Amino acid sequence: EGNVFESVADWYQKNYYSTEKDWREPQGPTTGYQRVLRGGSWYDDTVYLSVSIRLGYEADKSFYDVGFRCVMEP
Repeated sequence: EGNVFESVADWYQKNYYSTEKDWREPQGPTTGYQRVLRGGSWYDDTVYLSVSIRLGYEADKSFYDVGFRCVMEP
């Protein structure tokens, strides 16, 4: 949960998790035309404000309520 949807590197496939067998770290499909958005944003209804929310979007588009996380290892 946060201020914007989190854009992640996984490809999106609507029914992917219904066929997934290994739940340790599912990566999603190996190809696709949409990337995954996780979480929710300040703009959305509360139904979208959960880390379990997973939507698809076209990665070459930009939105005011989509971002990504930067991580720096010590």
